[in-house]
Amino acid sequence: RGGALDALAGAGPPADHASWSPDSGVSAERLADVTTVLLIGGDSGPGRTGLRTDAMMLFSLHAPSGRAALVSVPRDLRRALFPPGSALEGRHPYGYDQMLNAVYITATSNRSLRSAYAVEGVRPGVVALAQTIGYSLDVRIDDYVLVDMQGFADLIDALGGVTLRLTKEIPMPGNVPGARSQYPETIGPGVVAMDGATALGYARSRYGDNDYYRARRQRDLLAELARQISVTDVALSFGEVADAVGGTLRTSLTPDELADTLAVIGGETAVVESVGLVPPLVNVARPDLDAMAKIVGAVQVALVTGVPSGY
Repeated sequence: RGGALDALAGAGPPADHASWSPDSGVSAERLADVTTVLLIGGDSGPGRTGLRTDAMMLFSLHAPSGRAALVSVPRDLRRALFPPGSALEGRHPYGYDQMLNAVYITATSNRSLRSAYAVEGVRPGVVALAQTIGYSLDVRIDDYVLVDMQGFADLIDALGGVTLRLTKEIPMPGNVPGARSQYPETIGPGVVAMDGATALGYARSRYGDNDYYRARRQRDLLAELARQISVTDVALSFGEVADAVGGTLRTSLTPDELADTLAVIGGETAVVESVGLVPPLVNVARPDLDAMAKIVGAVQVALVTGVPSGY
């Protein structure tokens, strides 16, 4: 594929660009068999307007082995960098002065920025966000999935739900309007079978902890979902997955490609690396982007070699 997806990675710095940029220290050749999908969870949905990208994760897959990784990118990360020559770099040459989750709305709420990031079939906010994360972490982003609250619940339901073993009681947020089911005020501890509405509440909850624990729960949920998926499940649910893609879920993957990806990662050892770029590993207010890029690079190398990254 190409065209729109090439735009997600950005054009990169020009040949005569001499200023510093984050460097993972890993060559593109070494990661030739690794593809990375930017997973974006938006806070829009029934009863809400606008969209902030409050959940951002890099899902990397080494197709030959089926090994995958999830890396959470914090919504409150400051001083993200934009590719040299890009429209947002012209406005923020020394780094973004807002939280990372505002990039999407910044690029979609301004006419000139919408034009600058216009790519057929991809929302300008997605293009801007993918370029920002890709450049700041020195990682090539091949595809994206953008899902709002309703779309997330629909996709979980399409895949037959997910079961998690919780080690503690989790207070649940208020259910979204129009949810297919109602969940209790708390879930866990113990084994909890989750439909789409319950999984959404679990992923959204931050009562009793904070954003960083929430990001960990989101990675745990997706890792467990990947572990529980079988090729048969994907085949049986293909129509519902396709409906979700055609509804409130937006992606550069076709329904076939999404189903193929889900089938590849199904298995006991699917997600072998799960890392949050959050405190204490990362100072989100004054981040060392070069160090963060090296963490992401090490995680992706671990997928190729099968040797844990240590993160």
